[in-house]
Parts: sequence; C-alpha cells; structure tokens
Amino acid sequence: MLDQRLRHYCRNARCRDRLKEPVENARAAFCSEGCYTGFYRLHCLVCEEPFKRTSPTQKLCSRRKCRREFDRDSSQFFSPLGGDLRSTESDRKNPAKSKGFLGLKSGRAFDWKAVGNQHHLTDRNGRVAVRLAPGDSDCWWIAQPRTTPELVYPDLDTAKRAAVNVALWALPWVLPSRAQFLRGFQAGKAAQSRRDGAGERYAVAAVATTVRVASTPEPLVGNDPGPIPEFLLRTLPGAKS
Repeated sequence: MLDQRLRHYCRNARCRDRLKEPVENARAAFCSEGCYTGFYRLHCLVCEEPFKRTSPTQKLCSRRKCRREFDRDSSQFFSPLGGDLRSTESDRKNPAKSKGFLGLKSGRAFDWKAVGNQHHLTDRNGRVAVRLAPGDSDCWWIAQPRTTPELVYPDLDTAKRAAVNVALWALPWVLPSRAQFLRGFQAGKAAQSRRDGAGERYAVAAVATTVRVASTPEPLVGNDPGPIPEFLLRTLPGAKS
C-alpha cells in the first residue's frame, strides 16, 4: 500500500521540482510523463521496489503477488498523467515512427498522403518516393517511378504493400567521395605492404636457419667398422653357404 500523504515535490530523484498543485495520489506525484517513466523504469509498477529489467517492456518485478495484483486490475497502476509506460518508451526510442509512418527494418520511414484521387508515399524529407494512381476496374498502378512493365494491383492495400518495396528498390546509390576512396585505397595498400614485409622477413629467417646436408657421405678414413654381424647376414634361397 502506497503512502497517500500530501506530496508537494516530484518523486523522481533526478528532478525533485515543485509540483503545480499538491497531490495525495503517489502515482500522480510527478511533474511530467518523462519523470514518471524514468522512475518506473527502475521500480516495480505495483510494489515500487527497485529491480533490474530483463526486457524493455517489463513493468513488474519477479514477485507473484505483484503479478496477481496487476492482473486483477491493471488500470489503477498506469500513469494518472494520461500515458502508458510501454508506449512512452517506444515513442522515445523510435521518434520517427508516428501513427502515419511505416517503420521498416532498413531504418527508413515512409508516410502515405492522399492527394486528390492518388496516394503518395513520401519519406522523412517529404520527397515523393512512390505515386499510386487509380486505373480501370478499381485497380491501382504505380505511376511513379516508371517501371517496365507497369505494375498493376487489384486493390489499394496490395498496391500500398508493393509500393513500399518499390520505394526501397528506387533508393539512390550513395557513392563514396574521392577523398574517402583515396583513404580506403591507401589503407589497403599499407596493409598489403605490411603483409608482404612480414612474408619477406619470414623467408629470410627460414633460409638463415636451414642446415645444409651433403648429398654423399664422406668416406671413412682410418675407422674400419669391422665385419658385418651375423644377424644382418642374409643368404639367397638355394645358395651354398
């Protein structure tokens, strides 16, 4: 049970600003939605005990009692300031993803705009990437960019999904500048030179440590090894001993 005493200051330890009006509800004792989100990012939404999150959307600690209390009536644990902890974090991490924008894995964002009887897919800079125009028999075709053959779709939803792919295909190539190209070329050349120098040093060291072996044994002078031992003697089959 939270303490319901009258509060005059923001509960966020990093803020502690004076509230516009004193409040008794402890969950409303924040000066802004950001302070509310920052406080409950490190505290359980039910018991308000500090805990370490395992995922960005986690709002409760590992206690079963908190889970049961939250499932019984989750509305009483949300912010009285008019926001949701999960949605606030999502908007902060992805500020370009509004209701009208389409977030893609490539990091691009597009927005649909109705212009007359056409639909334009624009990027963040307002540039028209794809333009859909109505055709015969309630079909839609891509009027911009020009494609061969012309892409025609039976309904608007299918055409919009295809238009997003076309917008990605039509993205301009970003070529490196001359200075970037020269820096990359010089870096690769220096790395190749270092590799070649290391190979040469290894070859010189290998030759210096090579031991030359004579192709023919030197003759024995004054060191007769004596007769051959009997166990090394072999006789051919049928030969007379």
